[in-house]
Amino acid sequence: MKVIPLSRPLYLGLEPRGRKIRLVILNENEEVACRMESFGKLKTFASTPSGQIFKGRLQLCLEEEKIFVILKDEITGSLSVTAFRNALSEMKHLAE
Repeated sequence: MKVIPLSRPLYLGLEPRGRKIRLVILNENEEVACRMESFGKLKTFASTPSGQIFKGRLQLCLEEEKIFVILKDEITGSLSVTAFRNALSEMKHLAE
């Protein structure tokens, strides 16, 4: 699992699961929320100038060069689009 720090104590974890990626919000070592999505959809999302992916408890919102992680309708942290793309690339190689 690739782990990216958000805002303390939360982290975004990315884990390959076949052709999909499991995105996990971790509060230290405890899973708070997760979502499965195809690599292609996540890559497309990260390639757009702005947008949102997912509905419900866990959402990702892209604005300019930042991805905001929204949990229960609150922004809980952010990461750069570059960091997200790099993590996706790592996951793609691990899944192959």
